[in-house]
Amino acid sequence: MDRRMLRTICTVSMLLAIVALGVADASIARGVVFDDRDGDGVRAADEPGIAGVGVSNGRDVALTDDSGRWQLTVEDADTIFVIKPRGWRTAMDENGCWSGYYVHRRRGSPALQYGGVEPTGALPRSIDFPLYRQDEPDRFKALIFGDPQVTTPWEVELLARDVIGPIVTEGTDAVVSFSLGDIANNNLDMLPPLVDVMGKLGMPNFYLPGNHDENYDASSDRWSLETWSRVMGPEYYSLDWGPVHFIVLDDVVWHPATAEEKGRYTAGIHEEQMEFIRNDLALVPKDRLVVYMFHIPLPGLANRAEFLALFEGRPNVLGLSAHTHTQYHLFFGSDAGWWSDEQPHHHLVHVTSCGSWWRGPLDEHGIPATPCRDGVPNGYSEISFDGNRYSIEYIPARRPRSYQVEIFAPTAVTADVAAAHRVYANVFAGSSRSIVEMRIDGGEWQAMVQEGMPTEEDVAFYTTCFEESLKGLRREAKAVPPHVPTGSPHLWHESLPAGLTPGYHAIEVRTTDMFGQTYSATRLFRID
Repeated sequence: MDRRMLRTICTVSMLLAIVALGVADASIARGVVFDDRDGDGVRAADEPGIAGVGVSNGRDVALTDDSGRWQLTVEDADTIFVIKPRGWRTAMDENGCWSGYYVHRRRGSPALQYGGVEPTGALPRSIDFPLYRQDEPDRFKALIFGDPQVTTPWEVELLARDVIGPIVTEGTDAVVSFSLGDIANNNLDMLPPLVDVMGKLGMPNFYLPGNHDENYDASSDRWSLETWSRVMGPEYYSLDWGPVHFIVLDDVVWHPATAEEKGRYTAGIHEEQMEFIRNDLALVPKDRLVVYMFHIPLPGLANRAEFLALFEGRPNVLGLSAHTHTQYHLFFGSDAGWWSDEQPHHHLVHVTSCGSWWRGPLDEHGIPATPCRDGVPNGYSEISFDGNRYSIEYIPARRPRSYQVEIFAPTAVTADVAAAHRVYANVFAGSSRSIVEMRIDGGEWQAMVQEGMPTEEDVAFYTTCFEESLKGLRREAKAVPPHVPTGSPHLWHESLPAGLTPGYHAIEVRTTDMFGQTYSATRLFRID
C-alpha cells in the first residue's frame, strides 16, 4: 500500500471519527508541515510543504497531503505532534529538546503543586510544524540513560560531573539520546536544570516520563503529567531516525488517593495510547527495526499481552525500560504473549544513571559510589544501529569503558578453605546468551555456571574475609560495608581447583555477549 492511499485512508478515518465523536470539546485542528529553508520557524511563500509526514493527536495519525497539509480532530486537552520522518529534524531549543508539538489546553490544567499548562483558548487557525533537512545514514549511535532521578540541585550537579561531563570531555560519535523516565525524583522543579545539563551533550535529547515525574496531587491519571506537558512536551510520541522507528511511551498509570488508600501507580498502556501505537505502526514497514521504550519494565505491564500483540509479524523489535535500578536482559516467547518462539522478543531493563538514588560512600571528589542494587555501577548505554540490526554496550560512569566484570574471590586463606567456596563473576551486561569462562594462572578455560544468587555460606565467608582484612588498619569511625557478591540475573560462579600452592594467583574471567563483544577481568588472590 503506497503512502498516497494511506493518506486517503487516514483522512477518511479521521472524518468518520469527527462524525462519531459529536461532543462539544471536539474541534478540527489544521496546519502544514513545511521545509523551513530560511530557519526562522515561520512558513514563507516559497517554502514548500512536505508530503507523507505523520501528525498525531495522541490517537489518530494523519499523513500530510502533497502540499504538506494535515487536519485532525482535537479534544480539549490534547497534544498535537509531528512524527519526525527520516532525513528531517524538528525545531530544537538550545538544550536539544524538540518543539515539534502543540499542547492544547483550552481551559488550562487543574491547579497543581508544580503548575501545569495555562489556558490556550481556541485552536490557532493553523498549527504549522517546520522541519529541517539532516543526514541520517543507516549506521548511527544513540545514548540511552535510565533514571537520572534528581531531587535537588546537588544531584543535578552529580549527574553533570559523574555522567554527562565525562562524555563531553571524551567526545562521542552518538547523534541522539533517549532518557527512560524518572528524570526528576518527585521534585518537578528539577526538570529544567536537568534538561540544561543534558543539553551539553550537543545532540537532540528525547525524554519519557516515569512514576517520579508525575503530579502526585492530580485528581486522575489524565491530569498526572501536566507539569511534564508544560516543560517537556508530549507524554508519548514517535519518530524515525535513520532506518529505525522509535516509539516513546508512558506506561505509568496514576491512581489518586482515596479515603481508603494513598495515591499509587501501576504499569499499563492506556487505550488512547494503544490506539496511537496501532495507527503509528500501520505506517511502518514490517521489516523495519522498531524500538519502543517506556519506564516500568514489560513484565509489570497490566496489559502486556495486548501490547505485544501490536507487534505481531514484526521480527525486529527491541524494548527498553528502566525503573528497577538493576540491569538485565529478557527474552519473551509465546508463553509471554510474543508472536514467535523462533524469534523471541528482546527487552532490556536498563542501568540507571543515578545508580542507587545517588547514595553511597563519597570519593575524594564528593561523588557517591552509588552502584545499582545488583552491583552494576551507575552508567548508561550506547546502542549502535545498522539498518535493522543493533548492538548494545553498557558504559560505567567514572570507570574505564572496559570495566564490565567484577570478580569475587577468597583472599589470604589456605588452599583447602579457598576450594570450599566459589568464585563469582558479576557480568554487568550479561544475559542468558552470554558465554562466561574462567581460568587460573593462564590455564585451561572453564565454563562458569549462571546462577542468580550466591550461597549464604559464601556471602558470610566473603564478609568475614573483608572484615579480617581491615583489622589493625587505620580507618574512619564509620564502618565500611563488606564487598560481597549480590544476587542478580547476571551472576556466574565456578570453584577454585584444589592443591593451589602458597602465594599469589591470578583469576581471569572472559565473557562474550549476545552481540559478539568480548570483555575480560583479572583478580589476584593469595593462598597462605
